[in-house]
Amino acid sequence: MEPMAQSNLLSPLSPVFNHQPSALLVNALWFLSLVISLFCALLATLPQRWASPYFYSAHPHVAVHKHAHIRPYFADGASHFYIAVAVEAIPGLLHPSIFLFLAALVISAFNTHHTVAHVVLAATIVCALVTL
Repeated sequence: MEPMAQSNLLSPLSPVFNHQPSALLVNALWFLSLVISLFCALLATLPQRWASPYFYSAHPHVAVHKHAHIRPYFADGASHFYIAVAVEAIPGLLHPSIFLFLAALVISAFNTHHTVAHVVLAATIVCALVTL
């Protein structure tokens, strides 16, 4: 029997993957933007999970004296788990995520077509100025 042939992946004739340095930057920015956006989505669900039992207890079918005992319980939970901080952090994290994505889009556009890149860059600058 003949020895097993070496894999084609290790063959000297196989093409070598060459990447542009900007491709690494674009992918890093896009993935960073994705991670931050997903974290914002997670943060957005936390207050909803906390508020659902509170709103259920606030309905008129709950006796007033029971509601008076439940309200401080939820207020303590909100302060203990920093719900207000999480709610305020969502827009603060979402804005950089959007601009990281747009920065990667501009870099990617400059590698393909300069006219398109200038239009995307101008739109990004206008959006940045509007949000400031």
